Parts: sequence; C-alpha cells; structure tokens
Amino acid sequence: MAKIIDFLPNRPQKKPLHKAIKGYFRSIKYLIKHLFISYDNEPTKPKLELPTYEKLSEQDAEKYLPHCKEIYESSVERFSAIQNKAQQLLGFISLSSTVIGGLIAFAYKDKTSYSTIEYHLILTLFASVVIFSFLSLLAIYRCIRVKSHYKPFISAIIDFEKVDYNQYKASKCCYDYLDCAIYNEVINDHIADFLRAAQMLFLLSLTLLLFLGCIFLGLMLIQSPNTNGVTKVQLESSTIDELERILIKALRDK
Repeated sequence: MAKIIDFLPNRPQKKPLHKAIKGYFRSIKYLIKHLFISYDNEPTKPKLELPTYEKLSEQDAEKYLPHCKEIYESSVERFSAIQNKAQQLLGFISLSSTVIGGLIAFAYKDKTSYSTIEYHLILTLFASVVIFSFLSLLAIYRCIRVKSHYKPFISAIIDFEKVDYNQYKASKCCYDYLDCAIYNEVINDHIADFLRAAQMLFLLSLTLLLFLGCIFLGLMLIQSPNTNGVTKVQLESSTIDELERILIKALRDK
C-alpha cells in the first residue's frame, strides 16, 4: 500500500565541504566578472517567439486568461521582492561601513603598539574588507538601478491609428500577459545575479571583519599584563620629583 511519503521528493543531498567551498569561490568568480560587464538596456529577442494569438481560439483563451495573468503578476512580484532585498542589504552594508570606519580609527590610533608583521596583517585585512564591501555596494547599485519591465499599456486597449477601442480578444490578452512575463523574468534573472553577487561579497567581507575583530581582541589580551587586581600607575620623573618635595616639606612641618 502506497503512503503519502512515497510521493514526496527526496531531500537535497549533503554536499561535501571541499565541493561546497570550491563551488562558492567559482560562483564569486563568475559573479564578479558579471559585475563589471556592460549590458544593453533590453534583452535580445529570443530564437523562438510565442505563437501568434490568432492560433488560440477565444473559448480556450477565456480558460487560459486567469492563469496567464497569474504568471504575469508573479513576475512583477518577483521583481519587487528582489528590489526590496537589495534595499535591505544596502542598509546592512551602510551599517558595516560604520563599524569598519571605527576599527580603522582604532587601529590607526594604536598602530605604534603593533609589530611590523601584525601591522601589515591588519592593514591587508582592512584593505580586503574595504574592497569586498565596495564591490558588494557596486553590485547593489547595479541591481537597484534596473527599473525596466514590461506591462500591458494603453495600446492594448486603444488603436491609435483608428482612434478607437480595440475589439476585446481574450487570446490577445493571453499573448500580452505571457510576452510581458517572459521579458520580466529575463530581467529578474539578470538583476538577481547582481543581488547574489552583493550577498556573497558582503558575507565574505563580514567574515574577514569578524576575523579582524578576533585579531584585535587577541592583541589587546596579549598586550595587557595580568596585574592580579593591582593597578600599575606610571608617572613621569618631574611628577615624582614634585611628590618628593611635597612629602619632605610635610615631614619637616611635623
């Protein structure tokens, strides 16, 4: 006897760690290359176009129309979702930039307390964090600046040559919805690559930033000696001489 679980697909298989890391850096390489390529404003025409709406009967078109409209609305919703994710990621990048600026100021203030190797290591990590953050910011802006998408316009209702309304045809509406949806999905895939590049670069930047913070914490613990609750105060020689004079004067007065 068959069970419901028999009709469910298997869960995704676990990928080995080395393959996951290799695939991650392969994706970063592709997306960074995609980031610096200049593209046309509109996609090129496909090899095969949709069948003309004349081939679809009005009776069948009335049945297909709700589904075609749903496909079109789904492409518009996906476009809005990608743009919203890009706006949210832009806020996270701006927040991390503040943290990076604070760490840079802290490192520059205490740079004399680091050895040459430590200073160059911190400087290299800072440069990597700034570069990856800048690339993720660039990817976000390339994603946000794409605003073009297709939707049925006035010409779908009005014939401007005859200055009259077009005769309603459900088959023509189905064709317009599907044609716009196909174009929109191509644009969605295009800007989704920019969003994915920004996410991966930002994750890499955060990883390096966390590693840099651990280095700062380790250096602070190493450089601060264990005083076992005793606070050591270092005074200048002039201050010590002044204290001696005050102490001698107090003893003489007694």
